[in-house]
Amino acid sequence: MTDSIAPAENPPSPAENPALAAAPALGRGSSAPATGIVLEDGPAPAAPADVWAAPGLAHGPFGPTETDEQRLRRIRRRRRTLVRRGAAALVLLIAGTASAYAVTAPDRTDIPGLATPKDGRYTFPVLALPPLPSGKPAPGAPGAELRHEADLRRLVLPAPEEAIGPAGGGSASHTAPPSATASAPGTAAASTAAAPAGPAPAQWAVCEDLAAELAEAQTLKSDLMANACRAGVVREWTAKDGTKTRIRLLRFGSREEASNVSNSLWLTSELKGVGKLELEKDAKGLPTTIGVGAQLRHNGDEKTGKPDTTRAGYLLAGDVLGLIVMTNPAGVPQPAFHQVVLLQSDLLA
Repeated sequence: MTDSIAPAENPPSPAENPALAAAPALGRGSSAPATGIVLEDGPAPAAPADVWAAPGLAHGPFGPTETDEQRLRRIRRRRRTLVRRGAAALVLLIAGTASAYAVTAPDRTDIPGLATPKDGRYTFPVLALPPLPSGKPAPGAPGAELRHEADLRRLVLPAPEEAIGPAGGGSASHTAPPSATASAPGTAAASTAAAPAGPAPAQWAVCEDLAAELAEAQTLKSDLMANACRAGVVREWTAKDGTKTRIRLLRFGSREEASNVSNSLWLTSELKGVGKLELEKDAKGLPTTIGVGAQLRHNGDEKTGKPDTTRAGYLLAGDVLGLIVMTNPAGVPQPAFHQVVLLQSDLLA
């Protein structure tokens, strides 16, 4: 016979059994081990409120998560930040490019703070060598003597932009005699050829005109006759600062003949009405042109403060002899003088 426990007809109420009132409500099928009483289904208790949760955030297994609206706002803020940064970078790039163009486009002399102070140097046109007669070598060509076969008038340095006086020099009567041009090889061919584009040529001049500028003119005249000067040219101009420049070139039949007259000219270098000229000490640092000998002289005195009212440059380039004289009662600027000597030397090299 098996023992069984029949359910009570009238189960005790919580008031009658205090244990039932203290026991928590269990769901269907749950049992209380202490009493073995099965309870009916009941509403689940509400979860305690999370006081630390941010409003509008849902809680996931790893903490709070964003809502769709918050995520969209965050994406928009990030996009606006990227757009602002990109716009700022673009503005900086445009400003930098504009600044670089503003500095490199104009001439250096037009930019405040970068302009080179005026020191007396001139602005010359673009220099170009004249064409050579057909079949004649260039001066200083390999295996050739330093002879100048081109038109001698176009080997003279042109007048600068600062010139306000005559740029050709000489007069219509100062033309080379027919014998002088005919005896110089290639001279007639060069003079009859079509005139090249560029500055106007210098004027022909009589060789003895150079001797007229010296205090001992007779000595140089004798040397010019003995060494058969073939042709002479001259160009003169006056700059805005009052500096007068005169350039003379004489062509001979050979380098030896030009050298003989050059030695005489350098020894008797006293100009008429100027007095003795001293060698320029500062000319030691002046760059020299290969194949061209130069001697620079002046009449200033640093000890007494006397300005250089006259500066003279004596050139020898193969068969051509040159004399550059610059005068100014207020003083001839040394940079301008050195500039003229260098450029004229380059044309003869």
